[in-house]
Amino acid sequence: MKIEFHGTRGSIPTPSRRTQKFGGNTSCIEVRTRSNDLIVLDAGTGIRRLGVNILQGDQAARELMQAVEFTLSSMDFDEHLERSEGLRALEGSKPYKKEIHLFLSHFHWDHIQGWPFFVPAYVPLFTINIYGQLKADHRLFDVINGQQNLTYFPVYLDIMASKKNFIELGEDTVCVGDTTVTSRILNHPQGCLGYRITSGEMTVAYCTDNEHPQDGGINPNILELADGADIFIYDTQYTPEEYKEKPGWGHSTYEEGIRIAREAGAGKLVLWHHDPEHDDKFIEDLEHKARDQFPNTMAAYEGLVITDFPCEPTESPEDDEAEARAAAAPPDIQIAGGSATINAGATFLTLSDPGFLAHFGNSLKTGLAQVTFDCSNVTHTSRHGLAALADLTKNLQHRNTPITFTNLSDPVARMLHHTRFNLVADMEYNLPSY
Repeated sequence: MKIEFHGTRGSIPTPSRRTQKFGGNTSCIEVRTRSNDLIVLDAGTGIRRLGVNILQGDQAARELMQAVEFTLSSMDFDEHLERSEGLRALEGSKPYKKEIHLFLSHFHWDHIQGWPFFVPAYVPLFTINIYGQLKADHRLFDVINGQQNLTYFPVYLDIMASKKNFIELGEDTVCVGDTTVTSRILNHPQGCLGYRITSGEMTVAYCTDNEHPQDGGINPNILELADGADIFIYDTQYTPEEYKEKPGWGHSTYEEGIRIAREAGAGKLVLWHHDPEHDDKFIEDLEHKARDQFPNTMAAYEGLVITDFPCEPTESPEDDEAEARAAAAPPDIQIAGGSATINAGATFLTLSDPGFLAHFGNSLKTGLAQVTFDCSNVTHTSRHGLAALADLTKNLQHRNTPITFTNLSDPVARMLHHTRFNLVADMEYNLPSY
């Protein structure tokens, strides 16, 4: 993989002479694989420069972009020497594919504010797959679309000429070419996803915007993502002293990053999501302190490139055949006294069954005073099932129909909480401890 950092700052852009070394743009990392697939981690202001780079060697795309003033003024059209296909992909001299995979960790401004200035999104030659956490109370499309209404930006999302696909995630593994991307829930206000990216024998863990447990433990999701990772990118926005004044703000420290890196057996720790008040000298001092405890540590800076040349194939994730079999049978629905009780079975994916939807839609027309989801048999919480559940609850919300979830196991309750179904329905559960 080739990993390039285009924005390393947290919370808000901080361009100044005091931040020239480590940069003032907010979160954006480019990951390019040996098969030349492009994975982008977050869309802070750093994504603008990445967009320019993508169009740099593409004559057809450049011709389509003559009217976009914030692009052409800074383009530098270099010619690259010929290389082998695999080497050119990893060194960055091979033209980019026209399909881009953008993985958003969460939807706070510093992770999405660069999207309207991402010039490939305006070019009809490009397909952009946008991945983000499924949230029952506001869906991924609505978040991105809402940022571009005329209150905030003069160009609507549907005017951007690229093809855009919106893919909502819970805790899943998806494939991008010969690369796997695994998502896990982190601890941050309003939710956040961390990602583990594996291409060949190389693994990168991206754990931005995460607050460590205050009881001295380690979030098991972080350990899973960072387990044996070659590169561990971790939220180190605060010093240990600063963190004492900001518990609950959703960020961590370099000392916690070191502790996790050691426990997980990570190869290199990258300090990330620099605080707006930390200038170059401050970050340099933090980097030195961290290296005293964990020598293979470095602070991320704009323009940093980390490259490896994996030769082994990526192991394909196992197909979840059990969930597919469970989804073959439609859910059970019982209607009595104007209320409906739905037992989805082992997976919420059954809620997308056409026959069930037709039957349930007819019931809604007659009016329902209450809908209860009996989750006693649910064992699968894939992104596909959660999306089917979110579609159904959104329909019920529009009708002002009260919703209740009952008989929740701890894992199912945890996932429904993290995907914010607790904000659209009544649930009895214990909050997760991380």
